[in-house]
Amino acid sequence: MSVELTKSGKPVSEKTFGSMVCADKSCRHSAVELGLFDPDLRLFGRYLHFNGYKTVTEAIVVMADLVEKQANPFVDLKPKLGKVINFQQWKSKNI
Repeated sequence: MSVELTKSGKPVSEKTFGSMVCADKSCRHSAVELGLFDPDLRLFGRYLHFNGYKTVTEAIVVMADLVEKQANPFVDLKPKLGKVINFQQWKSKNI
């Protein structure tokens, strides 16, 4: 399984991954289509990381799929690994 790494070679944290997703132009374009703006996009990036999506490439694919379906990203995200975690529960524990 591939993951995004920091400059020192360690896997990035949820917060860092959220910022990386927010900085990616493809993700930002998809976010506009979904009505997500910087704070929400960063939060969604963290939620993606939590649900097993560990690379920006995976985030791009997931977001493009959500745009195609015109789905609510916080409700319709399917976790890559494990069980579905309700976004509100996750948010209350992680913010």
